[in-house]
Amino acid sequence: MTTIKTKMMTIDDFIKAMSPNENYYPEYAQLSEQDKRLVAKINLDTGIAESHFLDGKLIGVTGIRERGIGEAWFVVLPEIRNEHKFLLFRQTKLTLPRLRDAMNLWRLYATSRISENFLLHLDFENGEKIFKWTRTE
Repeated sequence: MTTIKTKMMTIDDFIKAMSPNENYYPEYAQLSEQDKRLVAKINLDTGIAESHFLDGKLIGVTGIRERGIGEAWFVVLPEIRNEHKFLLFRQTKLTLPRLRDAMNLWRLYATSRISENFLLHLDFENGEKIFKWTRTE
C-alpha cells in the first residue's frame, strides 16, 4: 500500500505546490517572489499546515488558517491530482480532522477553484457563497 509521509509545511513547500497551480490563482501568479513567500508565511503564521510527500516527492500541502473560525485550504501538484486522487482524498480526510482538533475548531469553511465535489466528499456542506476580499495592490 502506498503511503504519504507528512511533515510541517515550509515556505518553500508552499511555493513549490502553488507554482504549477498559478492558472487557478491568477492573483497569486501576479505577485512578486517576495510577496509569494509572504503569502506562505501568512499561512504558517495564522494557522497550521502540513506538507505531503509520496516516495520523497512533494505532492501537496494542506492547512487551516484560523482567526476564530477556520478556513481550510489544499494545494495539489497538477500531475498528482488525477493519478492519485483517491490517495489524496484519503490523506485529506485524515489531515483535516487532526488539524481541526489541534486548533479546537467548531466550524471550518472552504472554497474550491478546482473541485467542489472534492469538498462535498470531505463532508463540507454546500452552503451559501462565501464572499472574499483579495488585495489588488
